Amino acid sequence: MGSRTWWWIRHAPVTGDARLCINGRNDPECDLSNEETIVACARCLPEDATWVATGLSRTEQTASALRAAKDRPARLETVPALMEQDFGEWEGRRWSDLARQEGFEFWNDPIGTAPPGGESYAEMTKRVAGAIADVGNQFPDGDLILVAHAGPIRAALVIAKPVTLGESLALEVDPLSITRIRETGDTDGWQVVGINEAPGVLVSA
Repeated sequence: MGSRTWWWIRHAPVTGDARLCINGRNDPECDLSNEETIVACARCLPEDATWVATGLSRTEQTASALRAAKDRPARLETVPALMEQDFGEWEGRRWSDLARQEGFEFWNDPIGTAPPGGESYAEMTKRVAGAIADVGNQFPDGDLILVAHAGPIRAALVIAKPVTLGESLALEVDPLSITRIRETGDTDGWQVVGINEAPGVLVSA
C-alpha cells in the first residue's frame, strides 16, 4: 500500500459546565456554534476519504457538522476502540475537586496508574494501537478522517514515534484542531506532518 494520510480531528468543545469536568466515557454534547472554524476545518479535509467517529456524541456531532460543511453524506463509521481514556469513578468530576490523596498513586504515575474503575494512559495507548491496526486493515485504501479525542490523538502520535508516552502528555490538542499523520507504506511506517494545526492556517486539501 502506498502513502496516505490519517487526518485526526479533536471534537468541538463540550458545552456548559462539562468544559470543566473530566470527560472520558461520559457523553456531554459539544458546542458547534463556531461555524467559521467548522467551515475552515472542513475546507482543509480531503474530498474522498473514510470518515470515522468514536460513538460518543461529541465526535459524531462534530463529524456530522464537518461533513455538512463539505456537503457530504452523513454516514460515519463508528470505532468505539478509539474512545477517550476511561476515567472510571472520576468521570464527570472536576480535576480541581479531586484531592491529591484520593488518587496519590495516579498523580505520581499518570501513565501507568488507572483512576479507580478506569484505565491507565498506557492501557488506552495500547487499545488505540490495536484500533489503528484494525481500522487500517478494514479500510486499506484512501485517506482517513478520524474525529476523536485528545487522549487517542496523543496515543496516535506515540504510535507514530515522534514522542514517548511521557512526552505526549504535554502535547496540546485543541478542539477542532487537525493532526496529520502519513502512513508511508515503508519500513518506518509513519510520518508526522502536523500536530494541533489550526484549520484557518492550513491550505485546503
